[in-house]
Amino acid sequence: MAKRKAPAKAGPVGVPKKKGNARTAANTKRLKEQFCAELRKIGVMRYACQQVNVGKSTVARWRAADPAFEAAVLEALDDAVEGMEQEAFRRAVIGTEKPVTVAGQREVIREHSDTLLIFLLKANRPEKYRDRYDVRHTGANGGPIQTEDVTDDELRVARMSEMLQRVQARKDAGK
Repeated sequence: MAKRKAPAKAGPVGVPKKKGNARTAANTKRLKEQFCAELRKIGVMRYACQQVNVGKSTVARWRAADPAFEAAVLEALDDAVEGMEQEAFRRAVIGTEKPVTVAGQREVIREHSDTLLIFLLKANRPEKYRDRYDVRHTGANGGPIQTEDVTDDELRVARMSEMLQRVQARKDAGK
């Protein structure tokens, strides 16, 4: 019979074993800074996570546990949105150059984005440019809607009567 090796001795009770890829505090700090820098450039959490090679759940844990990191993430997102707004303004108002061929001649025209301009106006002056909907429900001749107090039993009887009328109409149509 072969002898079994004695199992490796476990560490003290309650102390987790160190993992080979455990992050140090300095490494975590560096990753948080890199993440915020990428988020500031990209503006999308998932892509910033991919650039730094950190999971979204890890970032969520960091945000929940570290108020300073949460503030840095919100600031980075705000900076990213400001960059997007600047680019939208550039495309809408200043425009972009587009090469075209006219009568065999190569020319450059400047295109503007009406759609981006509309979004910028709605975002910055919603009281003036937002979509407005005015939905009103009225009764006969524009008056108030008339309602009746009906008991549940009366409502059931009315529904049953309507169903019976439909069934009878189908029978009569089939004759």
